[in-house]
Amino acid sequence: MQSTRRCPGFVSSCKPQDMPSAQLSDLQLRYLDGGGQSVMTTLAAVDGVAVVRGRPVRAFPTYRGQRNYPGWLWTATTGSLVGYESLLERDRVWLAGFDPSVRWIASQPFWVSGRDGERVRRHVPDFLLDTTAGLVVVDVKPADLLAEPRVAEALAWCRSLCANKGWGYEVWSGDDPVRLRNVRFLGAARRARTVDAEALVKVAGVARPGMTWLSWRRPLPWTGLSPGHLCWPCCGRAAAWST
Repeated sequence: MQSTRRCPGFVSSCKPQDMPSAQLSDLQLRYLDGGGQSVMTTLAAVDGVAVVRGRPVRAFPTYRGQRNYPGWLWTATTGSLVGYESLLERDRVWLAGFDPSVRWIASQPFWVSGRDGERVRRHVPDFLLDTTAGLVVVDVKPADLLAEPRVAEALAWCRSLCANKGWGYEVWSGDDPVRLRNVRFLGAARRARTVDAEALVKVAGVARPGMTWLSWRRPLPWTGLSPGHLCWPCCGRAAAWST
């Protein structure tokens, strides 16, 4: 069953095109397994769990005059570095790392190619998320590009493939800037080994969605817990985000 994740910046999916399973078998898919070996298969036959636990199918190069900002971000979700090709993609990784429903994050997870009417398309999604609701493919695009016919057609094609495979699909263009600043601030200290388990239990006992950091502190005795040790992204007078 297809799952659709809705969040700020998400472009609602249209009704998926009817695509018989035989056509899914005509769509070539390549990914790298956990050992870095290339695996060629079809969208119909591929094991999504193997893909999400694999390696990126392309590198994240840097060079003089480059206009985008690629890099690697460490996440507590995977306990490893996750690659990104732009600062916008990096923000999506930050949020995925703080989403309790996300169990794993894969960047540049696979190549898929096949016919879309009279043309042949090739596409590499930005991320593949393993969530409690199933696998979700994520494409990150700036909002001002979404209206371009070339971009819209490519995303609609990918959305249709995911719908017929039974995977969720997102097009993500950004989020609340305050929320993102909070997540970046807390993410710098989000390491399980630094968390005081006893203090965290005390915070969880009084914290409620919508509360600010200052309002959390008032009913709590001093525990030695710093804001960066919290799992909820809030700081200063910002409202808490908790799921």
